[in-house]
Amino acid sequence: MKKITYALWAVVLIAIFSIQATNNEQGHTIEFEIKNYANTQMIVAYHQGDKQYISDTLTATKPGFFTMSGDEELTPGMYIAFFPSIGKSFEFLVNRGEQHFKLSTDTQNFVPAMQVKGSPENKLFFGYLNYLTEQRTERTGMTKLLEELKKDEAANEAKINDLEAEIKKLDEVVIKYQKDLIQNNPNSFTTSIIKINTPIDIPEEIRKDDIKSFYYYKEHFFDNINMNDERLVRSPMLIQKLNLFISDKVTVPHPDSTIVAVDKILSLADEAPEVLRFSLAHLLNTYAKSKIVCMDAVYVHLVDNYYSKGKAEWIDEESLKKIQEDANALRPLLCGKIAPDIAMQTLTMPVASKSLHGIESKYTILFMWDPDCGHCKKSMPDMVKFYDEYKAKGVEVYAICTKTYKGEAECKKFIEEKDMGRWLNMIDPYYRSRYKQIYNVKSTPVIYILDEKKEILAKRIGADQIGEVMDKIIERDKKLAEEKANK
Repeated sequence: MKKITYALWAVVLIAIFSIQATNNEQGHTIEFEIKNYANTQMIVAYHQGDKQYISDTLTATKPGFFTMSGDEELTPGMYIAFFPSIGKSFEFLVNRGEQHFKLSTDTQNFVPAMQVKGSPENKLFFGYLNYLTEQRTERTGMTKLLEELKKDEAANEAKINDLEAEIKKLDEVVIKYQKDLIQNNPNSFTTSIIKINTPIDIPEEIRKDDIKSFYYYKEHFFDNINMNDERLVRSPMLIQKLNLFISDKVTVPHPDSTIVAVDKILSLADEAPEVLRFSLAHLLNTYAKSKIVCMDAVYVHLVDNYYSKGKAEWIDEESLKKIQEDANALRPLLCGKIAPDIAMQTLTMPVASKSLHGIESKYTILFMWDPDCGHCKKSMPDMVKFYDEYKAKGVEVYAICTKTYKGEAECKKFIEEKDMGRWLNMIDPYYRSRYKQIYNVKSTPVIYILDEKKEILAKRIGADQIGEVMDKIIERDKKLAEEKANK
């Protein structure tokens, strides 16, 4: 009987110890031992896209010793240990299920002195950083020597060839090290970081052709980016790659091309909720404030095809309603749409009613301004100069002073002072046309370029840009006409 009792107690004790061990591993506890750091405070922050946010401010438990702990796990990603009194920092990695570890180092040289206990990920990460530093130091010395030798290539030809071979061999050694690390640690965060920073390897036969190289590069842009690794959200690398992909270095700055690009990004992130959330929010914000002509079409596309279709489950009803209202206001004003017709009275005598669509010209500039607007005052000399230069090219201006009947005298005075009487000046004294609502006018000046059918060609551009944009439109139309004539 006693044996049975003792056996039961043994089982109970084992169970208790197991529960305690499990409980001890919950949450996070990260210890920092920082030699040669006398200050009592350090900051732990994390990357979130291109910004950094403070996660915790730590106070030393004794000189050089800090502990960051909590009942909840930290969101995985790349974190920053920052030491404000000396203005230095180092980055470390946080994984799920690996949040109880210790980092020991020296302020004199954070990475080379780093010792890691309890975190295989950080041991791998700092080992890689140290290896790269050593190889980079060696390569830098070799590159400097090569530059010196090339000052007299004829005399140093043999040495140059030998040194170039050594550099190539060193590069191959580094590449092999990276490939081995990736192969042996396929699921590590360090692997994701190495891969996302690895250039696309364009085959030599394609590299000879610039156009083929570009298309190969674009097609394989995401080959080294693990869009399912949610840890990359809390790193500076993912947002850099997304911004590069949608930039004019990779994607033609046209709404149609950009929509294809953003859809590709979001399709790749579709199985990783945090990556999808981050990417979609970032893209929406990017095109909500884009200064590139006509790119609001991308904003409308994102709202219509992702937010309105329930693919952004995290967004609250009020925010969703707001972005849908914005998209609804923009939709009829997208480039390629026929500009809504409006009619109002002239500011010149005799007063007559004129509609926007009633203007017969190859191009019409819809220009909304206010005499109290500082930007309008600065813009007007550019507008006057533009009109004088482009009137002979088929350009007419339909200019609206945004004052009502109470400000009509101000409008007329401003027109006279700025020499604006050369084009058609309009006012809607009782706001019967509702043009501000129709054209989503929230500030002035507002400029639209329309063709002879009143199709929107460009919009929301500055007066200082209008000549450049108009030149591109005229040149494009000229080429189209020539192509049509040659068919």
